[in-house]
Amino acid sequence: MPCTKHGHTIGQRKSPTYESWWAMITRCRGYQVGYEHLDLDPRWKDFQIFLEEMGERPLNHSIDRIDCDRGYWPDNCRWATASQQQWNKKHMGVTDHGFTGVQRNFKNWQAMLQVHGKRKCLGTFPSPELAAMAYNRGARKYHGEFAKQNVIPELDYYRRRTTDATATR
Repeated sequence: MPCTKHGHTIGQRKSPTYESWWAMITRCRGYQVGYEHLDLDPRWKDFQIFLEEMGERPLNHSIDRIDCDRGYWPDNCRWATASQQQWNKKHMGVTDHGFTGVQRNFKNWQAMLQVHGKRKCLGTFPSPELAAMAYNRGARKYHGEFAKQNVIPELDYYRRRTTDATATR
């Protein structure tokens, strides 16, 4: 595709926004191993529509999918730095309790988090659910919207029951 067709060049080079768009298109076509399942908003095959919806790529950013299991859709994409994207990827190591950032420590459970490349202990707790809650708080504090959160079924069940009980009063 010639650089002049889309009109988004810097001298003879394609703009960073165009290069990110082209990399996304290439991934969705299955040319890269591991991306075969990704789908793409059909409108985003047109660079101008992509540009209107995503805006210019900020310096030191690339496109990030909020939900790693979904494809490239306007409600699932944002610009993010490499360090922000590190917090938005699937964790390969699955533990027996299923929580990210939680590990057994003798009789108790520890909540651990990576902050600026260093492990930070968030505390010791009597159950993995409480440690997972501490991890969630720490992840939100240090990583904001890019933080991966643990889903704690017992807590969700308790919140629903509490909300239902107060609504019926």
